[in-house]
Amino acid sequence: ICGLNVPVGKSLLAEWMTPIGLASSRVLFATLIFWTIGLVFRREKVNAKDLMVIALGGISGVACTYLSFAWGLNYTTPVHFALIVALNPIVVMLFSVLFLKEAINRRKLTGVLLGIAGAWVLISQMDIAASVENHILGIVFAIVNTVMLGFYLIIIRRVAIKYSPVTLQKWMFLFAALFVIPFCINDLQMQSFNPSAFRLQPLFQLGFVLLFATVLNNLLYPVALKRI
Repeated sequence: ICGLNVPVGKSLLAEWMTPIGLASSRVLFATLIFWTIGLVFRREKVNAKDLMVIALGGISGVACTYLSFAWGLNYTTPVHFALIVALNPIVVMLFSVLFLKEAINRRKLTGVLLGIAGAWVLISQMDIAASVENHILGIVFAIVNTVMLGFYLIIIRRVAIKYSPVTLQKWMFLFAALFVIPFCINDLQMQSFNPSAFRLQPLFQLGFVLLFATVLNNLLYPVALKRI
């Protein structure tokens, strides 16, 4: 789902949506969906300490990740973006050492260095002549995206084990929505969707991004974190 989300997101940004418009649409749509689903399921009480962790997860793993995803794709190619994001397991491992005090041995360190070197070689060998002017800025946003997602995976696991996926996501997206609303108030009015230029393809693409890459994808994260 994440892999397909990269070229689909790039297509939407190229013709139909602004980066903030795409990111805020995902956050606001998922907030509405998760709170609606939450009305059906048994309500769980979330203690204040865990709510602070969830708020931090919403800002880092949803708001900042979605904003950097959209801005990064807007400025660089999908392949370059995906190569940087592929370094996420390395970032997670380094955060595990810092926050969870996991040991890092010579073999792990060698793997980290090889992973970084491999991504650098692939990126340096690719032709970026067709890229937009701010290619480097796109790479920077891709790095921010990778770091934010890695940080989210580390801090959220403890609360993901305690609460249901719906409870976790509805609160996380609420905090993310509160974070992005100041950015998107004016930007959402600039989206290119209009009746005179009606086409099914961008609607299907946006539907995939909202339903699968946002709602389903975020439901799968806590389910996976409970087991691995």
